[in-house]
Formats: sequence, structure tokens, C-alpha cells
Amino acid sequence: MLIETLPFSLGVPADERLTIQTAMVGMAEEVLNIRKSALEAAVAAEDALLTSLQDSEAGLAKAVSEAQAAFDVQIEKVQLAKSILADATSAADASLQVVNDRQEDRTKGDAKMKSAMDGKLALESAFQTHFRQPMDEGVRGPSFKELEPFLHDIELEPSLATALPSSCAKAKSERGNFDDLVLQELEKSIAARLAAFGDLIMTETPASVERAVAAQVAKQSHEEKVATQKAASVEFEAMQKKGDDCKAELMKAKEACENLKPQLDALKGKLDSSKTALSDYEAGTYGSFMAYTTKVSLSVEEQVAPAGA
Repeated sequence: MLIETLPFSLGVPADERLTIQTAMVGMAEEVLNIRKSALEAAVAAEDALLTSLQDSEAGLAKAVSEAQAAFDVQIEKVQLAKSILADATSAADASLQVVNDRQEDRTKGDAKMKSAMDGKLALESAFQTHFRQPMDEGVRGPSFKELEPFLHDIELEPSLATALPSSCAKAKSERGNFDDLVLQELEKSIAARLAAFGDLIMTETPASVERAVAAQVAKQSHEEKVATQKAASVEFEAMQKKGDDCKAELMKAKEACENLKPQLDALKGKLDSSKTALSDYEAGTYGSFMAYTTKVSLSVEEQVAPAGA
């Protein structure tokens, strides 16, 4: 009814309208104002939402910046931990080589000392049994066959060494001066060899202790460096894990920013559309209505005034 009667009310100047016509215009104005308020409310709501989303965008951008900074710092920490681990690994490897060298020195030295002790013991036994005892008994000479294995380590004049089997085979009563000389030189050579064994053992005994201490020190140092290496490895793994976490946070922040952009673009388009609708409404239907609402009839002077006056 309002739409049907409005032309007959709005077409009448404001100062000539009947009460019912004025009421109809007022009712129409109220309806149009409701529409205008709705359009204004839509613009205000969308503008507020856009502001909120833009604030969120700024917060997300800040989160991305902070996540990127944290990730960059963590990458540096990972590189530092990797360098420390590499140094610790090199130190552990080098200390292992020292352990092996010290153990090899100890093994060779101990073998040398044991060989000297075994050689001295064997030579002493052979000398006592196969040289001293027969010589003291005087019935027969030293046993060349039993002494022969030891003779290659004993220094003896070649001429005496050649005569040695013959001199050893003779009993005391059968020996001449040369035989006695040969056996005397043999005894001296054996004594010198035993003395050399004794000197070597005397030297190697404290050296053996030193080698054992050096090997133990090297082993302990290696164990400490291995412990340092393990700690560095644990730290490196922890730094890598934290780096992965920082990267995940960065990717999450970037994804949130990327996901918000379509919403912003859509809302900006919707806000532009709402503003256009409000502007078109104010310039069109609402503006025309308001112009007719306040339009009054022409005075007598305006009616008779010539054109261009």
C-alpha cells in the first residue's frame, strides 16, 4: 500500500500535503532510513572486521619475523655445535692413536724385557748345568751340544769359536793351555752376556713402569675425550632438534599469513562493494527521495518571474 500511495504523496509539495500524505512520506522515509542504516551498519561492521584482520596480519607478520630470527639464531647454534663436535671427534681420534702408540711401546718394551729375563734365566741355567758343573767335576768338559744354542749371541774370537767343540770334548786332564784359554774366554763371554742381560733388565724395569703409566694416562685422556665427544654429540642432536622445531614454527607462521591473505582480499572486496552500495543508495534512491520530501510549491513571484531573471 505504501509503494502504491507514495507517488500521490511525494509528488505533492511538502507545504501542500494533506496529513495522510505527510504520514505516508514519513513512513517511506522511515523505511528508507532503515535501509540506509543497514547499509551503514554493514560498512561499519566490515570495516571493523577488516581492521581486526589487518591487526591480525600485523601480528602474524611479527610472528613470522620473530620465528625467522629465532630460526637464524638456532642455525648458528647448530653450526657451532657441529664445529664443537667435529673438534671433539678429532681430539678423540687423535687420543686413540696415542693410546695405540703407547700400548705398542709398552708391548714391545715388555716383550724386550721378558726376552731378556727369559734369556738370562736360560743362559744361567745352561751355564750352571752344562759348563760350571762339568768344569767343577773335572771328569769331562762343558757340553758343547747343550751350550751351542746360546753361542750365536756370545762374542768369541773366531779362532777360539772354531776350537771350542774340541776343547769342550776334552776332560781336564786332556786339555792343553790353548784349551784352557778357549774355555776361559767362553766363560768370560757368557759372564759378559749375563751382565748385558742384567743391565738391560735393570734399565727396562723402571722403563716398563713408565710405559705402563704412560699407557694408563693416554687411556684416561682418551676416555675423557670420548666423554666430551659424546656430550658434544648429544648437544648437537639437541640443537638440531630445536632447529627443526624452529623451522616448523616458521613454516606454521608463514602458512598462517598466507591463509589470512585471501580472507583480507575477500573482505576488502566486500567492503568496497558495501561502500559502493551505500554511496549509490545515498546518491540515488535515498537522495532523490529526500529531495522530493523537502520540495515545496513555488511562490507567486517565482511562478511569474521571467526566465533568466
